[in-house]
Amino acid sequence: LSFNWLVQPAAVRFPSGVLPPVVLGGPGGATADVTFTAPGLYDVDLLVDDGRLAALTNQLVAVLPTGQRVGELAVDWGFACPTDNCSATFVDEPDGLDGTQVHMSTNSAFDFAMFAPATQDLAFDASTSTALGFFVRARNLNQYAWQGNYPVVVLASAAGEIRFEPDAALLPKSPAEWFWLSLPLAGGAGWTRVDDGAALSQVDWVELRADTWAAGFDIWVDGLSIY
Repeated sequence: LSFNWLVQPAAVRFPSGVLPPVVLGGPGGATADVTFTAPGLYDVDLLVDDGRLAALTNQLVAVLPTGQRVGELAVDWGFACPTDNCSATFVDEPDGLDGTQVHMSTNSAFDFAMFAPATQDLAFDASTSTALGFFVRARNLNQYAWQGNYPVVVLASAAGEIRFEPDAALLPKSPAEWFWLSLPLAGGAGWTRVDDGAALSQVDWVELRADTWAAGFDIWVDGLSIY
């Protein structure tokens, strides 16, 4: 038997014409040792060939981030939206990538924000951290889906906010698969950082913002970390 391996990042948005980098690729033995140096989702593909027939198998591997976890349970989340009749529910569901996943469902149409902790008292010093990342799924059944480039990620305190705006629409429309989204706290790499009074040394809550045409959508979050 011959064995051919391919390990590379999965479920991330790459620029047009750019293939994901290869963590491990090429012929090898029946087992392979791989060291992941960054959190995210990875496809592990193995082609086994006996010279006459071949078969392909694959496995999705979630590499969890370290650092300060935020919003691990449904009770940790709150929400805000500009209309009085806006509502949202948060539920812990099984089969997350790291135990349970938090499922948010809202009837909001625009300017919706979900934030953790709900008490807005995280009091975390992120000045020595370099990134924020989380696993996300979403469902948006509205005809034109998201109204802009979302999610917008906010690190906030009573003094103001640091806002990270993606250069492209990153939220999926269907919850069929997880996506890994990460951003450098310095900005760049497809994210524009906008400073409005806050400092990384005092992060009291993390906010995810979304806006849709029509109304109503769902977001699942797991493994949200500042690291």
